[in-house]
Amino acid sequence: MIRSAVSAHFRARQKEKQGLSTINLDVIRAKGKGLVILLHGPPGVGKTATAEAVAIENKKPLFPITCGDLGSSPSAVDKSLRDIFRYAHLVLEYYSGILFLTTNRVGALDEAFQSRVHLSLCYPHLSLNDTLAVLQSNLNRLPRFEQAKDKSSRDRYIKVLDASISGFVKAEYEEYSKANKKKKGPWNGRQIRNAVRIAAGLALYDKEASDENDGLPAILTADHFRSVEETTTEFEEYVKSAKKGDDTFLSRARQDRNDDFHEEGAAEYPSYRGDSDAESSTTPSARSGKRPQHGIPEDDDEEAEDSRGDFSEEGNYEEMDNSYSPHHVPPAGRRSQYGKKRDQYARLELN
Repeated sequence: MIRSAVSAHFRARQKEKQGLSTINLDVIRAKGKGLVILLHGPPGVGKTATAEAVAIENKKPLFPITCGDLGSSPSAVDKSLRDIFRYAHLVLEYYSGILFLTTNRVGALDEAFQSRVHLSLCYPHLSLNDTLAVLQSNLNRLPRFEQAKDKSSRDRYIKVLDASISGFVKAEYEEYSKANKKKKGPWNGRQIRNAVRIAAGLALYDKEASDENDGLPAILTADHFRSVEETTTEFEEYVKSAKKGDDTFLSRARQDRNDDFHEEGAAEYPSYRGDSDAESSTTPSARSGKRPQHGIPEDDDEEAEDSRGDFSEEGNYEEMDNSYSPHHVPPAGRRSQYGKKRDQYARLELN
């Protein structure tokens, strides 16, 4: 739909340059020649990436305007907001280019603003296939061991165990989705990108800390992603307890957006009641076990130290990759608990 709208817009502009007549449904000249597209949904689902992809595909420049353009001082922000909203309605009608509006607070838009948008698209949470595709796309951007041409510098590359990592992410997605009874996982697109970056850093650190100059690459495994996942979950649980609700609940309470809109059988006005034993298990103190150090279990140090000994110049990486089971239960303190961690909301009061 976006491609067809953008293509029609460029065809019309090309006809204008050639002096040919174009269809203009507005009675006022020079109005209605632009294309305004609104992309809304939760963070990290591809709204901004869509605008970037359209610009790349059509070989057009993209000029992003973010919150940073508003200024840093309260007076500057206030002035910028006043200027923006003063001319927003006028500019949207007379703008002749393509304007992408991305927001995760679509409920804050007034009716006059919405009527000036030509195309509105809602971006739901990432599906399992989307999650795995985003994961693989980010993994492919790493300096992979297979791409090393100079054998003397292969220790600066990373051997990625794709199967085990994908299996872990898939298992976490299914566990989270089942526990919350929603078709969504624990990570959005940006969180997946950040997880790959941090996990790769842990893998490189493990290689450097081993003090082994064997010419072998760092090995990125599911354990590195488990370490990142546990840290991320602990932070999210802390923020959730501080705010008395997760982002989905709070966004719906503020009438900013409804993340459950596309869920099958979702109520029009959900009650937002969590599990009864959620409050006792959401605090970070309820998490048992020590934090793993760079993906290595505290109670399995001896085995972890010898794990690299199985790899040689002709090491069987595939055997290690395929030996990972997504249903393997790690030692205590190594597995996140998504189920029954939602706060109990006895009553929602909106002023």
